[in-house]
Amino acid sequence: MIQRIQSLYLFSLVILSVVLLLLPSAEANFSNHQSPIYLLPISSELFQASVGQLAAMIINAISLFTTLICIFLYKKRVLQLKLSFGLMIVWLVMTLILSFVPLAQEQEGMQLINTNFGSLLGIFGMLGAYMAARHIKKDIELLKSADRIR
Repeated sequence: MIQRIQSLYLFSLVILSVVLLLLPSAEANFSNHQSPIYLLPISSELFQASVGQLAAMIINAISLFTTLICIFLYKKRVLQLKLSFGLMIVWLVMTLILSFVPLAQEQEGMQLINTNFGSLLGIFGMLGAYMAARHIKKDIELLKSADRIR
């Protein structure tokens, strides 16, 4: 159900994952050229993708698909809560990778600059997963209290 507040937080995680794929997370500076580095493997003759970029892309895909699955598990709230806690860990790992691992292989005359845009989105992603888990837990407690009254 998209009307529930936790579903809106999970939907915002989907949007963050897509934005993270499409906007540059770092820049490669050469002596005469500046090139943005995206998580999507856009081919460039100037630099080669590194293991960090591949790992961040895979973790972002895992986050995206897990979030989409979690949105449609609204009747299985306990599983949805566990997946939300898992999403917090996935976003933490993605934030750490985007903050500390270079996204391109360094070459001669090349300087990598991290724009910290991906790290900022990762922090918002962790916060969104936490808020979704918090509201799912409140939903579970509300249903338990309603069952006791009957």
